[in-house]
Amino acid sequence: MDSNKKLSSSVDYTQESPVKAFMYGTSSLPEISYQADAINKSQEFDGNNMSLTNGAGFQKKKNLKKGRKFANNYSNSRKIVDEEGTEMFNARMQNKTSQIQMNLVANRIKRLEFEERRAREKILKAKFAAEKIQKIRSQKETERNQKRKFQEMHKRKLDKLRHHNTLERLKVRQHIQDLQSYNRDQNHQKRLKLKEEVNKARELNKALLKEENDYILSLRNKVKGEKSQKKTLRQRMKNHMGVMLKSKYHSQIGQFRNNATQNYITIQEMEKKEKELLDRLKVTFKSVEDQENQVKKLQKNGKKRPLKNAKSVVAQYISTPLVSKTNPVLDNPFQMQKDAQRKLSNAISQGSNTNGRARNNSVGQPHQMAETGQERKEENL
Repeated sequence: MDSNKKLSSSVDYTQESPVKAFMYGTSSLPEISYQADAINKSQEFDGNNMSLTNGAGFQKKKNLKKGRKFANNYSNSRKIVDEEGTEMFNARMQNKTSQIQMNLVANRIKRLEFEERRAREKILKAKFAAEKIQKIRSQKETERNQKRKFQEMHKRKLDKLRHHNTLERLKVRQHIQDLQSYNRDQNHQKRLKLKEEVNKARELNKALLKEENDYILSLRNKVKGEKSQKKTLRQRMKNHMGVMLKSKYHSQIGQFRNNATQNYITIQEMEKKEKELLDRLKVTFKSVEDQENQVKKLQKNGKKRPLKNAKSVVAQYISTPLVSKTNPVLDNPFQMQKDAQRKLSNAISQGSNTNGRARNNSVGQPHQMAETGQERKEENL
């Protein structure tokens, strides 16, 4: 029943044809009065297929095969309708609809029988499940009763054991107290004996300490006598060795002193030379400034030249000490001064005279080059 309701509710077959409306729920088949209108509305008629091609209310040949074929006999005039044909058609449709209703009723009956069987099966399953649940409940109740009985028995046994254990504990406490009292007496006697033995050992230890102290004092006296003898011997040896050393190394001491005075004189001379070299460096620094000023003038006039910072080079050589103050004898300040002057002159020449054309066209440049060459000759001398 439910399935039929679902089918009827999901699709509304009454909109397509009155036959389907009668098949799916209507009580009686309505009279077919729409055929004449269909004939009037149709434009073409195919005699072989016996169906209207463009008629309103009719469907094509494929749909007409599903139990809904209409037998219509029309005249060539397309206006006269055969009454006998319509009666035959109505009778056939009533017969088919009755058969369809019979089939639907039979299907509903089968459906109801099937649902009844399923309901009976469900009832039987529910009965079996209820019986199983009842059995399980009865088993659980029996198990609970057994557990209660076992717990009661266990509690009784525990009570008996506790009572027995309390008695045993009292006995053990009494025995422990007796042992403690006995041990106290025994320990007191042992302590007295130990005190006597300790006193005897202390007296013996005091006597031994006295003997050891006497022996140590005797040894110290012996050591003191030996030390005094060693001191006298050492003093004699020192006096003898001092006389020997003075006589042997007197000449060498004089030589070392003479060398020290000569070194001091050389240091003073080197300091003077260092001052002279610093003065020369100042002169060169002034010449570098003059050269830079000339280069700037040339650049203003339009003759550009690449220029390196010669001031930083000169400042670097001035800042580095030419003579090491820690050990001035080992260093060679003259060679260091020559190297510094050569590097400085190279830096100046690279900064001012890199291009050949600029060197030839520069104003006042040969005079400066002659001065730098003359300074180099003086340095080499």
